[in-house]
Amino acid sequence: MGFNLEQLATFLFLPAEHVLFTIRYLAFVHVIGLCDD
Repeated sequence: MGFNLEQLATFLFLPAEHVLFTIRYLAFVHVIGLCDD
């Protein structure tokens, strides 16, 4: 395999962080939307 440990960690970690941020952001927007109704 052409991956070294740093590349693999970056490949796995950064998308996971992005997904978690997106989930938190969408949850926050959803809560604000519920409060607006």
